[in-house]
Amino acid sequence: MATTALTPKLCMNCKFFKKDLFIDHKFGKCTHFPNPYVSDYTLVDGDKWIKKDYYYCVTARNTDFMCDKEGKFYQDRRVQR
Repeated sequence: MATTALTPKLCMNCKFFKKDLFIDHKFGKCTHFPNPYVSDYTLVDGDKWIKKDYYYCVTARNTDFMCDKEGKFYQDRRVQR
């Protein structure tokens, strides 16, 4: 009798997961949840480029109206469609 193990919905396997090359997976961000509180540094250093930012995955997975522990918005990036 074959049993299938339930695999957890890990953010690092989700299509919305984003991280910088030299940053640990723990600091990955979720592109499904843009952060509206991005700071505009134009008056600080004159840089007019406003970088779009996202919430950290750990925040999204610990917030009920976001992904929550169940991974409500998880979409496996490894699945070929």
